[in-house]
This record gives sequence, C-alpha cells and structure tokens, in this order.
Amino acid sequence: MPIQRVKPRLVDLDQTPLTSVGFSDLPVGSVVQTVTARNATETNNTSSNSFVDITPSQISVTTKRANSSFLYQACLSAESDVAGGFYSFIHPVYTLNGGSTVVHDSTKVINGTTIKDDEGNLNLGITYLYDGITSSAGSTFVFFIQYRKNSASSIYFNQQSLSNQPTSTDNICSIVVQEIAV
Repeated sequence: MPIQRVKPRLVDLDQTPLTSVGFSDLPVGSVVQTVTARNATETNNTSSNSFVDITPSQISVTTKRANSSFLYQACLSAESDVAGGFYSFIHPVYTLNGGSTVVHDSTKVINGTTIKDDEGNLNLGITYLYDGITSSAGSTFVFFIQYRKNSASSIYFNQQSLSNQPTSTDNICSIVVQEIAV
C-alpha cells in the first residue's frame, strides 16, 4: 500500500483554513521578530553621578506591528578603574524615528552595588521590557542604556587591548531585542 502524504493546513480556532498568517494576525504575547547586534565600539564613562549614553548597547529595530512591547537583553563587556565597590544605575532609553532620547520610565532605574573582579572586569547583564509605547508599524526604534556611577574613576565599555586579551580579538556587547505583540 503506498504512503499517503497529507498536506499540512493552518487552521484558526474556528477550524477555518488559513492561507497565510500576517503580523497583525499574531495573538497577544507572540514574538513578532527577533533582532540581534554585536558592537565593539568603545565608550569610557568618567562622569560621576550623571547618566551617560552607552553607545555599544544600541540596537535598531523597525517595528512590524503598532504599539508593540520590546524585550531588550544585553551582555555588556566592561572594565573598571574604581578601587572598590561602587553604586551604579541604569536608565533604559530609546529614540523613536530619529527623535530625542526618551527615558522609558524616568521614575525608575536599574541599580545595584557593583563589584569588580581582581582584574577590574564587571559582569553586566540586562533584561528589560519596554512597554506602553505608542508607535506605528514601520517605526524605527534605537534602544540602549544610559549608565551612571557614584565614582569619578573610569568605567570602560568594550575597552580593547586589555592585558592578557587574546590576540586579534575585540571585546563586544551583545544585544537581543524581541518585538512582542500586544
């Protein structure tokens, strides 16, 4: 008996066959798209008690849907000249269609006491949900962070040519943003 092949069909909840699924058809909470970036740009923050844009944390996303939420995740390569522990604060920020920088929620910060290892390295991993932003499909966001510390010593993001750094390598920041249907 020959094997019968069945052609798969997409079916919505009322069992009506669908010919295609568009971005507007995705249910709330669905991942609409995932955008990734790696950045080796160096940024040195020597300011004390003021927020500084961290260029290597930037990622550009052109939306597929209106009014989406965005899950931002970043692993930041950083090195400190601060002698001991210190306080650090992060503002999640964005620009929309080339406009001014907007602090997502200016009443809140991501904060903590930062401890560096014996070599001065910091482990900075960030997961943040940008939500409640009014936008159109096709809007271009640039998401990034602003960093503030309570020390005048340098915090260097993506500092290159560190002692014992493997030859022909770059320190990088790695960023992932997922557009989430709302």
